[in-house]
Amino acid sequence: MKPRLLVPLILLVVTPMLLLGGMGVRLARAERQQAEQRFHEVVAAQLTEIDQRVAEYVRGLENKLLEVAGTSDDSAALRAAFTGTGLVREYFAVSPEGELLFPNASSPGSDAFFRRTEVIWQNSSLPFAFPEKTRQQTDLPTKASKTTDRAAGWHTWYWGTGIQFIFWWRDARGGARGVELNGPRLLADVIGVLPDTALVNQSTGAAESGCVRLLDTQGLILYQWGGYEPSRSERPLATLPLSPPFQSWQLHAYLPSAFLPPGQGSLAIGVTLLIAAAAACFILLAVYFYRESSRELREASQRVSFVNQVSHELKTPLTNIRLYAEVLQEELPEQDPLARHAGIIAEESQRLSRLIGNILTFARKQRKQLTVHPKPEPIDEVIAASVGLHQPRLREKGIEIALDLQADEEVPLDRDAFEQVLYNLLNNAEKYASQGGRVLVRSRRQGDECLVEVCDEGPGVPHSERERVFRPFYRLRDHLSEGVSGTGLGLSLARELARLHGGDLVCVSWEGCGACFQLRLPVGPPSPLCP
Repeated sequence: MKPRLLVPLILLVVTPMLLLGGMGVRLARAERQQAEQRFHEVVAAQLTEIDQRVAEYVRGLENKLLEVAGTSDDSAALRAAFTGTGLVREYFAVSPEGELLFPNASSPGSDAFFRRTEVIWQNSSLPFAFPEKTRQQTDLPTKASKTTDRAAGWHTWYWGTGIQFIFWWRDARGGARGVELNGPRLLADVIGVLPDTALVNQSTGAAESGCVRLLDTQGLILYQWGGYEPSRSERPLATLPLSPPFQSWQLHAYLPSAFLPPGQGSLAIGVTLLIAAAAACFILLAVYFYRESSRELREASQRVSFVNQVSHELKTPLTNIRLYAEVLQEELPEQDPLARHAGIIAEESQRLSRLIGNILTFARKQRKQLTVHPKPEPIDEVIAASVGLHQPRLREKGIEIALDLQADEEVPLDRDAFEQVLYNLLNNAEKYASQGGRVLVRSRRQGDECLVEVCDEGPGVPHSERERVFRPFYRLRDHLSEGVSGTGLGLSLARELARLHGGDLVCVSWEGCGACFQLRLPVGPPSPLCP
């Protein structure tokens, strides 16, 4: 080919390719923007669902407070009833003219209440201070007066280092009554109703590696959940203020850019890539997938190692917390409210210790280091001892445990691992079947196996979900799991430990109406599968 024809030919071929490529890039950019907009809307909808959970908790709290308020008309009695819950700091009563009737200067502990709420009684525009029949006697502006027709409501103000909360309601004489809430306890209850998973992929139902933050008015993080840690300069993907009375708090959602939906591309981009760089694409894809798979393996190993290290580090301080809480509980009189608080600290420390045990077990499983060491044990005695440790906690939840132990023989098992399996099954019954009132734990010999069953009278597990509940991090997505906290590891680890014994753990039907988990253990020598 003549050199003078080479340049025009190159231009003739390259120019359409460049134009086609430019059109494809513009089309792809527009598609990506549309996809990101849709994705933002989905994330915002998930934040709205979180806000609805909090709003539902607030409605329930209001009903409980009004229910207690209806038990008496005596201020001293109501004060004792409210403050005994731990959620209420102080109870107060206001006259129709806006004067604080209770507590007064002679009330025990009222000085601190007066200091915290001094700004409230200096504010003449408060809705519970000036009801409708005294409105003509005040100089309040019309806009401020419109709120006085309400029968109940919330009031927030700032004192000290944070926001304070009051819930008030009208009484029969035209005055008002209310309670000052314990801020840290209220925040803890709000955190308790937040979901365990930060963000969920709507198309697959799987948890994304995102992050959701709960921020106060000053932008300080009150709580954060999710596996992603955004940078300081990163802007949230979506934000949403919570419903009253937490309207000064905001939810911020973050997601790594790698999880944002890419544009679908276009025919122009496809044609351009096929004509101009098909071979290069195959090479780049091969390099990319190799690097990504190597990176994911490294990150997975680092995450497992990190979880393992953190869990080990938590065990020592947690043990000390539980030890000192138990000592404090023993030294205080039973009537002292601090003794009850110390008991709660000890119980929650024990629960957290068991949760850390599950995490460490899962970490060993991920590193393929999870083993058991079976030896002959009297299985009915082991069951009775393990159930006895958990019976007081379940009894406080209104759950009675019935024992039907008929496997009076020795079975090869690792006692620690078996007790962990039994705890996870009882914990599962406590979470999902607390309304049932009874849990049956029974054992019996059947052929070459010993069967141990934990059955409850709760709502049960749908037949289609009986295998899925054993998947790690999997939880039923319906009314059964609403308001129930957990990691989704308990049943998965319980089945893994059962199979390491040469047996299995399955969900079966039974004559009751709830869920029944059946643990099958070989009666003879340990299976060759056991390490």
